[in-house]
Amino acid sequence: MSERYLSKLFCTFQISAVFMMLLLNVDDANADTKLWAFRGGNGIAPENTIEGMNLAFDYGASGTEIDLWQMPVEKEIVLLHDLSVDRTTNGTGLLHELTFDYVRSLDAGSFNQVGARFPGAQIPTLGEALSSIKQRDKDVLLHIKPDLFGFGTQANLSDINDTVDEVGFSRGNLFAWTPFEEDVIDYNAGIPGVQVIFQGTLDPDNVDWEHLIDIGVSGIAIPMAWQRPDEKFRFTQEFVDEIHANGLFAFVTDPREHEVLQAFEFGVDIAMTRKIDRYQPLLDDFNAVPEPCSVALLGMICVCGLARRRNRL
Repeated sequence: MSERYLSKLFCTFQISAVFMMLLLNVDDANADTKLWAFRGGNGIAPENTIEGMNLAFDYGASGTEIDLWQMPVEKEIVLLHDLSVDRTTNGTGLLHELTFDYVRSLDAGSFNQVGARFPGAQIPTLGEALSSIKQRDKDVLLHIKPDLFGFGTQANLSDINDTVDEVGFSRGNLFAWTPFEEDVIDYNAGIPGVQVIFQGTLDPDNVDWEHLIDIGVSGIAIPMAWQRPDEKFRFTQEFVDEIHANGLFAFVTDPREHEVLQAFEFGVDIAMTRKIDRYQPLLDDFNAVPEPCSVALLGMICVCGLARRRNRL
């Protein structure tokens, strides 16, 4: 064999090996990140409404956050971010001073500043929201609002748990989040099976993982740089890997566009966003890797082309 022939043959084997590696690793390029809608999709529709959540699901959201208060007299648990109905409805007043009938009479579908409007949409109850989310087979993140002013509006965990049971909502799709360790303990005790995301500040160089796991933490919320610019707590590949190494999932909320792309690359499990209409296409594009058969075919073409050149020698 000539030296030129051997060189061509070696090149052929090298290219074949490269394409085989691409073929074997093609699935590893996919992001497993789930996108959840912030406040029931408030970046595209009226927040904390069933109509807004369904629109977010139509865009591809895998789950949604909902904000919960409990009416102190009638004990209904309702979806609302503020203590007042003024910002998101055509009504006025603080929730603890209102009747459930009045709250239900309000239009919660016409007052979002961006996106679609659903005139006449109501403030839903927790039971209605869970039933709707269950029908779509999606995740829900409970934001149980704290009663900071003593109005009696913090949702009772036993009542939440009873509602979950009544609806038959899957505990595997049930999440809650909090920055307080005592809440982590209480949520696990009061809502068995809930997966609690811890928002508290951590020093990535000195995390007591055993303690967090012992109190019932299931996931870690990592702040974006714009959310906590002066803190050491940072969004890095190393910290995401450390979270996973300790059997927990990594969560980010309201990332900017470059940060959500980093989330895909780092293997973040859940990214919650107001921009589900913009970020779901980014996730789809990120996962648009060549089909294995296409990679293999391209490799074969290159190999065959070099083989034909070899035969002419």
